Amino acid sequence: MFRNLNAGGLGIAVRESEMLELALTHKFQGINFDIGEFLKKIQSRGLEDARRLIASARLKIGEFQLPFDWRADEETFKNALEEFSLQAEHLAGIGALRCVASVLPTSDQLPYHENFELHRQRLGEIARALKPHGMQLGIAFSAASEHRDSSQYQFIHEANAAVMLLKTISGSNVGLVLDTWDWMVGGGTVESLLELGTGQIVSVRLADIQQGADLAALSEKERCLPTSEGLVDCLGLLTKLAEENYDGPVSLCVGRDAFEGLARDSIVKHAAEILHQLWEEAEVRDRKRNAATALQS
Repeated sequence: MFRNLNAGGLGIAVRESEMLELALTHKFQGINFDIGEFLKKIQSRGLEDARRLIASARLKIGEFQLPFDWRADEETFKNALEEFSLQAEHLAGIGALRCVASVLPTSDQLPYHENFELHRQRLGEIARALKPHGMQLGIAFSAASEHRDSSQYQFIHEANAAVMLLKTISGSNVGLVLDTWDWMVGGGTVESLLELGTGQIVSVRLADIQQGADLAALSEKERCLPTSEGLVDCLGLLTKLAEENYDGPVSLCVGRDAFEGLARDSIVKHAAEILHQLWEEAEVRDRKRNAATALQS
């Protein structure tokens, strides 16, 4: 696994060159960046020019959002998927191997079962288009009730429902974007979180929840920084991921209020320090486990 800078998850906006500089300065090992802008650069400047800055930084690419509307009408979807299939080779060439499709928790058009079938079919098609390039499709969901107020039909916003969707999508390259905050707010437990195998996880986003919080009433701004006193066992999760040789990105994805009063550079510095500390403690736990196993054998 690698420490990944997700600027959006820290509530900051940066240009590509600034993000690369921040990542290198604070010893992140990977970054998320705007794939849509990268694809536009290819069209206007050519592939080599578009990839030059990323290649020079020698950073891994964490995750990227699917760059088209996969819920559109059938013809629009087919055309967009065909174009994306051609672009996937360029993305794989820079190491962008983890594509994220975010499931909306409501719909104005489709009842639950019809919407579920649409997701099952189309996400399966997208996964099949990614597979020849060694790319994974990660499914993300949103659990906060604030996202479900206005639409006619409710859809997936719970951990169990998200896992059920995953199980119905054909393809060995489909997994979960494990956002610890959404997982817990969506009814998942620490135990079930730790039971997830690394083969089912495409990307990890860390955020904590205050003890005693009303999960049904939480909003996105209440995403907290990981602490030993929080509801989410972020250290336990990282230790388990290390044990199972998870090789994907781990990012902080917290509310902007978590860094109240801090400038952009200080926010990134603080985020890096938190991840470094978690990393060190997880590695210590992993070494102790390995030593104990060796003594028993």
